[in-house]
Amino acid sequence: WTINAEGNSYIGSGKLDGEGIPPDFFSDIHVRKGFSYLFPYDIFIAKVAKGMAIRNPGPIPKGILGFSEDPELYYEFSLLKAKEEFMKAWNGELWEKGCKFNIFYNEGNDVRKAASDMLSQYAKMVNPKFVLTPIGVQWSSYLKAFLTEKLPIFTIGWLADYPDPHNWAPVYMGSNGDYSSFFGEAYREFARENVDPLLEQGLKETDKEKRAEIYKELTRIAHDQAISIYAYQPGGNHVQRTWVKGWYYNPIMPGEPAGADFYNLTKGE
Repeated sequence: WTINAEGNSYIGSGKLDGEGIPPDFFSDIHVRKGFSYLFPYDIFIAKVAKGMAIRNPGPIPKGILGFSEDPELYYEFSLLKAKEEFMKAWNGELWEKGCKFNIFYNEGNDVRKAASDMLSQYAKMVNPKFVLTPIGVQWSSYLKAFLTEKLPIFTIGWLADYPDPHNWAPVYMGSNGDYSSFFGEAYREFARENVDPLLEQGLKETDKEKRAEIYKELTRIAHDQAISIYAYQPGGNHVQRTWVKGWYYNPIMPGEPAGADFYNLTKGE
């Protein structure tokens, strides 16, 4: 919730003056909630993901222990609610003065470009003074800016290492998370107090039902604090000839066919 402003052209003037944003812009929860209402989840899934994706309320994917289907934890796409939140942000100054900054995606990733473009377009519909410019950059440059905490808004995903909620929750929410640790010191302070203790409990708990409730509580925190925009959980199709035998669905195995476990595949009649 704090952006590194040193030599950072991505936040414009670095002030809330209509020509940029201050480094602590996202520390105001109304800003975060406004953007959470601004993303067109269902439209994105239908038009960009071609229907091969589902909604997700937080960092835990469907099919993994602790996934929550509580409808209250899903932000809806609502320009009206986004407007209401933005009007509350920064004591009304944001709405009056506007903002200007960049949204980042890795160059060549058309799905992330579309997500960035949509957020930019709807922001301008809510308030013409909201100027969000999507920028595609090379992966090396993307990572450098990310690791130095200079990106105002960025798009990124996570491929599983093992089928357990602890492979996702710390990544997106922990003070030392692969992604969340680069949200700025203000977020890290929040996470150390409100997130890390639950992550520790979830890791140590041996009762399956109790453990699931811990991760559902983390999802509630992710929603209530609007920590990130959880855009979608991707799906896909597997196609093979009838004589190919031995294939099975493995949610941890990324990509097809390169990600298939060929050891189990055989050709049959």
